[in-house]
Amino acid sequence: MRVTLPQLYAATRENILNRNEKISNLTTQISSGRKLKTSHDDPNAWAQSRNLTDGLEKLERYKSNLEFASGMNSVADSALDHIHDLLIRAKEIGTAANTPNSTEEKQAYLEELDQVIEEIMSTAETKYNGQYVFEGYFDDTASPPDWVSARDATPPGDARVLSLDLDDRATDTEVSVDARSVFQGLVQTFEDLKTAIDAGDSTQIANQLANLDTAMAETQALSSKTGARLAGYERRLDALEIFQVHGQDRLSEIRDTDLVEAITSLKQNQIALEAALQSTAAVQGLSLTRYL
Repeated sequence: MRVTLPQLYAATRENILNRNEKISNLTTQISSGRKLKTSHDDPNAWAQSRNLTDGLEKLERYKSNLEFASGMNSVADSALDHIHDLLIRAKEIGTAANTPNSTEEKQAYLEELDQVIEEIMSTAETKYNGQYVFEGYFDDTASPPDWVSARDATPPGDARVLSLDLDDRATDTEVSVDARSVFQGLVQTFEDLKTAIDAGDSTQIANQLANLDTAMAETQALSSKTGARLAGYERRLDALEIFQVHGQDRLSEIRDTDLVEAITSLKQNQIALEAALQSTAAVQGLSLTRYL
């Protein structure tokens, strides 16, 4: 097939235009770090990148909520440990008071019991990031649990529950700690213990010490439950981190520029462009010579 000079010139010109476009695209990819800018670049890769981006955003939300839940339950666990220590002290006071004591000693026991129950109820108002750990809303202005502020002997049946989206399940997961089992009748127990100590009623003192034992057992049980929650949150956070790394690696593979490959290709296209320009000059020279 005979190739005329106009055909050769047109082919060379087309090659130059293509090389310029490739060089421009590669330069943009290198400077931006992205090889995938719009869906027109690669529709399939674009769809994959959008799915991966959506998935990573969801994982990040789960991670943030898990970190909040872990922090809240860690604070709650520490508060429960402190309450348990205070209950132990209350029992020590009650045991010491269940022996012959002077009026001054008895009064000192009663005053310390007041201090202990006040500290327990103050601990019941422990917050994490502005939220009450034993009942919670995402509301910095929320009041303390009703049974705390009212010093209620029997906490009401309905607790305020804070639930968060931790996974793909349709329902959110409760992350606040329901401590009503610990505080059930606790204020009344202290009041009855003080009354028994003041009256020197050994039988009633023993009964209230038994109630304190029950409260301590409930505290330990709730602390164990909270500790198990914490361990579960940590495992899920570890798994999420692995999923995030894999997802980010895959997204980078699809969307981001391989700098070594792009720079190599850029140099190759620049060399090819230079050759095409020289070829064009030769064709133009040949055409002029033929004309002369």
